[in-house]
Amino acid sequence: MKIYKVDKTLIETKEYDDKHEYLLILNKNEDDIVEVLNKLQIQPLFIQDVLQEDIIKYENIDDLKILTLSLNSIDIQNNTINSYQFSLIIKDNLLILIVDDHTLEFLNKIMKLYSVKKFVGNIFLLYLIIDNVISDNLFILDYLESKYKNYERKLSNIAISELDQKYIFKIFDIKDMLSIIRKQNQFYRDVFINIKRDLFDENTRIYYEDLLDKWGMLNKDAELLDDKIQNFITQTLLIMNFSAAEATKLLSAISAIFLPMSVIASLYGMNFENMPELNHPLGYYFALIMIIGSGIISFYIMKKKRYI
Repeated sequence: MKIYKVDKTLIETKEYDDKHEYLLILNKNEDDIVEVLNKLQIQPLFIQDVLQEDIIKYENIDDLKILTLSLNSIDIQNNTINSYQFSLIIKDNLLILIVDDHTLEFLNKIMKLYSVKKFVGNIFLLYLIIDNVISDNLFILDYLESKYKNYERKLSNIAISELDQKYIFKIFDIKDMLSIIRKQNQFYRDVFINIKRDLFDENTRIYYEDLLDKWGMLNKDAELLDDKIQNFITQTLLIMNFSAAEATKLLSAISAIFLPMSVIASLYGMNFENMPELNHPLGYYFALIMIIGSGIISFYIMKKKRYI
């Protein structure tokens, strides 16, 4: 466990008191979280709650304010988004962060950023954490939009018959990653509603308004990008289905042309003795004319009905 006194800078110390605000950092991979929280008189029920994975929420229970957030990072190679949960507990003058190795790197960045700012206090530190979580999501969203535009441009500049399914699947991957951010945004909506009354007063309301504006921008941009991707996928699938239908119609028309020709050829290919045409000197030419004529008539009918 690391303890920092929250002042103009974060000063590492060995103990804390009731006169100043402090930041406590607990690493899941190094510290005994249950033991430390028990010493802070945080009930086991709450301990279990903050250690849950895959959850974004805010709770105000007695004198505890528990906020669980998700830090996202994009895996470019595998086209996936990795989410790392970390929890914040506010108890009296303590801001307790429960992190892992990955989110600890993120927190170190926040701590450096805090040192160059003019504002002081745990609420401002909390503001920086939430603000940078949203900023990271905005960065991921910008990356997804640039990749989508790249794939869209490539698909739009090639013929339907040459559509590369690889790019189509990559656009589906982008949509899957986008759905993660949109799903999280719905949880953040409830979080912002609740933290407004519990964490931000008149002096710090400007922080909340800034967070709300940035979250609204993220939510709006995510919806717009999702609509663009969905429309493009729908149009592409419609074009592909139309192309397949045209090919099927052409094959059906060709089959219809050769069908009467095949029937006549099959008829005169039978080995019955009583077939007068077989002994006629012009029987071969007669059958040939019938075969070719039926094909021409079928072709004319298909052409007139615009099947070919």
